[in-house]
Amino acid sequence: MNEKLTIEQTLDKYGFIIHKVQGTSMLPLLNEDTDLVRLVPVKGKLKKYDLPLYRSPQGTHYILHRILEVKKNYYLICGDNNTFYEKVPFDRVVAVAEGFYKDGKYVTCDDPEYLKYVEKRCEGSVKNREVYKKPIRISAEQRLLLDMLRHAVLDIPYTSKPENINWKLFFVLAQKQEIAAMLYPYVKNTDCPKELLIRWKQVADMALRKEILFDAERKAIFAEFEKEKIKYLPLKGIIIKEFYPHKGMRQFTDNDILFDTDRRNDLIAIMKARNYEFESGATHDVFTKKPVYEFEFHKMLFVRDNPLYKHFSDVWENATQESETSFAYHMKHEDFYCYTIAHAYKHFSNGGIGARFLADLFLMHRAWKDSLDLDAIQKKLTKAKLIDFYNMAANCAVGVFDGNDVTVSDDMIAQFLFGGMFGSMERNIAKKVAEKGRLGYLRRRIFIPYDQMRSIYPILYKLPILLPFCWLAKVFGVLFTKEKLAYFLTELKLLFRKNIVDDD
Repeated sequence: MNEKLTIEQTLDKYGFIIHKVQGTSMLPLLNEDTDLVRLVPVKGKLKKYDLPLYRSPQGTHYILHRILEVKKNYYLICGDNNTFYEKVPFDRVVAVAEGFYKDGKYVTCDDPEYLKYVEKRCEGSVKNREVYKKPIRISAEQRLLLDMLRHAVLDIPYTSKPENINWKLFFVLAQKQEIAAMLYPYVKNTDCPKELLIRWKQVADMALRKEILFDAERKAIFAEFEKEKIKYLPLKGIIIKEFYPHKGMRQFTDNDILFDTDRRNDLIAIMKARNYEFESGATHDVFTKKPVYEFEFHKMLFVRDNPLYKHFSDVWENATQESETSFAYHMKHEDFYCYTIAHAYKHFSNGGIGARFLADLFLMHRAWKDSLDLDAIQKKLTKAKLIDFYNMAANCAVGVFDGNDVTVSDDMIAQFLFGGMFGSMERNIAKKVAEKGRLGYLRRRIFIPYDQMRSIYPILYKLPILLPFCWLAKVFGVLFTKEKLAYFLTELKLLFRKNIVDDD
């Protein structure tokens, strides 16, 4: 049986290839459901507005975007539907579009109507796109944060002596990104003020202590699950923290675990017997106990009204049992990889996500690269419409941690630097106000859609007529819970701030 040819081999053999479009980054020009692109080998340096096909930084898949500028050693590239630049070295380009099939009709890249589209879409696009309303400026403190994060992730010494750094601001940034603990070993050898170093050491010590406490408590809880024959599957940071070079590096708030919902009452009984306080949520139940413990037991990975739900609703069917006698399960590496991307995208599309996600992605890929089915990952991410976000994140991860500045631009890395680890309330509100207006935002916050409400109040599946009463219950729950009320008042203050949209 003949082996399937790669794109490069096909180009060498036939001189062209017709390839299906994947993702939404080239809308409105190219639609992944209907359109094809004809690619030919590259002959010499490409020019502005050409459509090159190039390898991803990890070499795992191909990307088709548009050249906006030609630099000395790389192309500055952006998808027609994207809002960030990529820096692509010449040697990563493998082909260029000669034309494309749009709605069944073949259009060449020198077609007059197509060139009008290019001129209208691209001329001045840097000025017109939302992300460029304000120049992207990455501060010295943010650059230092990325540099130290790289050294920590790669576990290499840091010998530089940073100058003119606002160390208080740097500490705030590191805390906001939840990477202060892993940066402490590098900061303590700088001229950071001693009083700040004392606080910094407390953060690092607490992160290590917390991980040790959680590991022991989680082991005890799992032992009870085994005894009671309750299926469970660890998620997120429980797995990812093991990729980091040292214990205590990856700060966290809680542990996330998927469980067999048929045994929910038994699980609640176990946790209450261990003196945990209990709060039910739409997708997970939260259990907290002093001094530091918080466990989120997930009923599902995404709420049913989230478009990602259908792509990750079969987790138990695809999970692997640890052993025949154990009730512990784990996701296949490909499924965990895709879920990590999907979960990050959920935060990214709301208020943003921090640079630590890039470290997670880099370390996860490095640990599993020899065993991952990359074709399966690309197909799943494409189907879930996450491929463009993944391309951007992978670009940034390789650029930051492989030390190759050519692959990552300030505009791209800014997507992960601004807003903290899980984004910011300001960015989330600004985005939604821009889409729906202030009243529309407030209306949706109070009158939550039925599909989402029934995840919070399962009784609505049987009695949807109770929806207005559930809205009232949700409002009273906010008004009479101190933490929730404080959060909502802060939200209102930001919502009616005069320049909330501009500040985003």
